[in-house]
Amino acid sequence: MSSKAGTLRAQPQVGSTTTTPNLVMRTLVQSEEEHAFQSRLPVELLRSIFEEYARMDLPVQVLLEVCRKWRTVALETQSLWRRLLLFADAIPDSLRAGSDHFCNSEEGASLILKRSGEFVKLEVTLVLGPKEGDNPTPGQHANLFKTVGHTALECIRLLRVFVSSETSLELIELSLEGVFIGKLPCLESLRIASVQPIGSLYEPLKALMGLVEDSSTRLKSVQYSNVSTDFIVEASKKEHWMRLIRITIQEGNSLINADIFAFSPKLEFLDVGGELIATPPPEVASFGPSHKARISLPELTFLR
Repeated sequence: MSSKAGTLRAQPQVGSTTTTPNLVMRTLVQSEEEHAFQSRLPVELLRSIFEEYARMDLPVQVLLEVCRKWRTVALETQSLWRRLLLFADAIPDSLRAGSDHFCNSEEGASLILKRSGEFVKLEVTLVLGPKEGDNPTPGQHANLFKTVGHTALECIRLLRVFVSSETSLELIELSLEGVFIGKLPCLESLRIASVQPIGSLYEPLKALMGLVEDSSTRLKSVQYSNVSTDFIVEASKKEHWMRLIRITIQEGNSLINADIFAFSPKLEFLDVGGELIATPPPEVASFGPSHKARISLPELTFLR
């Protein structure tokens, strides 16, 4: 570490745990002379640098605070605004990381969508939290989520639904009421996670899963965390399950019927947190004698 023109100079350790937004920015803006040089960088080169910065999953907001030119270029670089995290309550500290843009108001979400433009493929996270007192109401959650659902649903490439602890099925259903109306034609990856295992989670998410089944022909990857075995069974009965090349099931499932993966002949990656069983016990849904044949996954390259 050295100094030049009285300004701290540091080199980032890209990919290490010590890389921080401030350290990266100190490296980008090292001295007055270098700052002047960087301000003369062609816009396209500066935009490429910003896009690489975002790929490192670092906060985009920092780029707006360096100088007027950087702010202008960052605001006009639509790909920097593709990641939205929506939560009607205060954003938990555990989720305040990376390049997601946190929105807890309809105005904030609309602003980010405006910056992302019409053609950028979005990565959207919906956070469902327990109701504490009178706010936020399920209606407030629903109105916030509809900001994306009604205006940008067709641009979503990756969708995450995150359920906080102590969130009831009723609250989930009310918070998502009227949100998933339309199509998800660009969806490639779907992730549904709950902090705690929740039985019957498929019911309040039925509208979403139906939309995925009807319109998401590009879906290739799913990740389910802390959902019930019944949820996995229901999902495996859908036609989109046959097109999947990547399936991750984490926690919440101690026993999983291996037969369900026979419906995914294109599967290349399978990561299962529970134990695979060859014959389901009586309480687990059975697929009948036609599905008792030997399971063949010719494309599988990873199994854990």
